[in-house]
Amino acid sequence: MNKDKLNSQMQEEKDALVARGALGVLIYELVDTEQLFDRFFIKLTKIIDNAYYSTVQY
Repeated sequence: MNKDKLNSQMQEEKDALVARGALGVLIYELVDTEQLFDRFFIKLTKIIDNAYYSTVQY
């Protein structure tokens, strides 16, 4: 894997983490209980991970 491709992939992973965190804050503000937030966010994280990793080619 060349350096540019590796840097690009690392940046995409960082962007995905930032987006997930921002989405988590938004959801937390919209959801009343912490337990409901945890369950919803765990499911959402799994969906995002599956969608992201199904498109990544190593």
